[in-house]
Amino acid sequence: GSEMCIRDSLYTGWTYTYRTYATNWAGSGWADPEEFSTAYLPRLVEIPTTSNLVLWLDGDDPATVQTNGSGAVTNWVDKSGQGNDAENVEGTPSVVIYGANDRGAVAFDGVDDLLYTSDLDSGLDAGYTIFTVARYVGDDNERVIGSKTRDWVFGYNNAKDEQWYAEGDIHSTGTSNLQWHVHAGTITSNADPVAHFWKDGSELTAGAGDTGSHNTNYEPGQLALGGLKYDNPGAPQFAECEVSEVLVFNGVLSASDLNAVGSYLAYKYGLTTAYPAYDGTLLIGVTNKPATLITNTSATVNGTVNASNAVITVSAYYGQTDGTTNA
Repeated sequence: GSEMCIRDSLYTGWTYTYRTYATNWAGSGWADPEEFSTAYLPRLVEIPTTSNLVLWLDGDDPATVQTNGSGAVTNWVDKSGQGNDAENVEGTPSVVIYGANDRGAVAFDGVDDLLYTSDLDSGLDAGYTIFTVARYVGDDNERVIGSKTRDWVFGYNNAKDEQWYAEGDIHSTGTSNLQWHVHAGTITSNADPVAHFWKDGSELTAGAGDTGSHNTNYEPGQLALGGLKYDNPGAPQFAECEVSEVLVFNGVLSASDLNAVGSYLAYKYGLTTAYPAYDGTLLIGVTNKPATLITNTSATVNGTVNASNAVITVSAYYGQTDGTTNA
């Protein structure tokens, strides 16, 4: 007889190894290992700006979330090109395959899971802008985005989802709900830094901004995910949570760039926010080849694909909508 087992929830872009075991009247034994790879679809949503990007952690890019043989995350690679990987690990953070909008994320257990970067301060000499996509997932609801070296927290803390503390209080309201949220913040490099803070595109600080942060130690230092365990006296504060994306820019983004990045994150993760509708870009994706980004909403593409008479699938997308496919 025969039996087939179908395993779902496989991560796109990964290579899997399997073996089969057979038994009949003559005996039993294992077959040689075989491998297969799952398809990695072209990126259908692209970040609108990477200028002055210092840190980019993307949980939906499996090539950047590295794991060991037990599935624990060992490094979250920084896509900004600045080398600020979250490569310092405590506990066993894990991969979430189907997070918000079926996008990837990294999960933390609220007990001892922590990932943290090298020191970011030297790259943030003009103030900074930060975006995060995260959520609480349980009752252990302390700090989600924190610091290894400072009393600094962004987005979530103390059962609240509207908190930003940078060695001084910028804002503190909210609840311990389990919904995904886009948090955004900007802070200047003035002698008395001015901060603005948004949740899901709605500003939480007053129109003129808030100056409650520390005047010099307002940067995150070594940014930590999963909680706070800074090297000063005080008990560690962890959160049972999931984090999908973190973006940190040197300097304060313009209003148009703030809206563009917020719209990108809201659209990518399927979240309802106050950001403008996502102004999608057209992607021409060729199977197993990098996608070519066309920045206009309508464009004429002329080109020749030479694949030694092989059949190549060419797909055109607008946002996440499949325009046409031909071979």
